[in-house]
Amino acid sequence: LERCLQAWLHNGFDCNGEKRGVGIFFLPSFMNHSCLPNAAWIYGPGRSYVLKARSGIAEGDEITISYLAENSMLELLQSRRGTLFASKHFWCMCERCSQKQDSCRGMRCPKCRS
Repeated sequence: LERCLQAWLHNGFDCNGEKRGVGIFFLPSFMNHSCLPNAAWIYGPGRSYVLKARSGIAEGDEITISYLAENSMLELLQSRRGTLFASKHFWCMCERCSQKQDSCRGMRCPKCRS
């Protein structure tokens, strides 16, 4: 029972359709997380779950998704990592989280330009 519960907690995706809940989908559960993902799963026509590119993906690039909600992607590095550690039990080391400076604000300081 514990193994089933852990699989559910670590591989579940929020379902925010007509009825809220958590679902486990075969292919999405194998995709890696990034706080700067190049793809996202969306609900398509009927009951389909469709993978859409968020940015250009070159041949050979890893396709990544975010395990975070869209609004959580705007949070500071420590907050994103804390959310992922609490919910998925890993410390994010993606390209965005490994940068010297947290780019969540998207603006440069007018004085120092950093």
